[in-house]
Amino acid sequence: MNLTEQEIAKIAGRAAAQEMNRLQNQRKQAMRDARFQNVKLLMKNYRDFNATCDNAVARVQDSDECVDFEALMNPLKDPDEFVESIKRSAIRTKIMVEHVNAILRAYKHIVTNWGTPEDLRKFDTLYYLHISEPPMTLDEIAELKSVVRRTSERDLEDAYNRAASLFFGGDWMFQ
Repeated sequence: MNLTEQEIAKIAGRAAAQEMNRLQNQRKQAMRDARFQNVKLLMKNYRDFNATCDNAVARVQDSDECVDFEALMNPLKDPDEFVESIKRSAIRTKIMVEHVNAILRAYKHIVTNWGTPEDLRKFDTLYYLHISEPPMTLDEIAELKSVVRRTSERDLEDAYNRAASLFFGGDWMFQ
């Protein structure tokens, strides 16, 4: 079978396009996975972040400058920057906690007003595990909601996904 240069170019072009699509989908999935993991990490550490904000000396209101997150992530360049770095960290944490609180209020509003009983159960699982005081275990939540533990585990995963969609909006949906 002899192929012309044009046929070879067409086949190579299709193969290259398929590979580019595969790599792009792989990259999108990796970003989605990373965001999902970030939401899980954020929720798992919510109580610590919230306690830090409640006890921090620096407050968001104390800052008269816009927070530059990239600058906050850079290592300290000189010792005099130490105190300012602590203030910026407290401010960043407070902003993050306030954003989480806003997202959780929106999530609860959505599932309370337009969701199914299962949607509300999923929110409650997230809330009881990571937000409520005192915290509950998945076993305690399962018993409270009259489901098996595995259902509570699935509910939590679904709640993380729903929270991620609220945190990242369209970026999450189209990834």
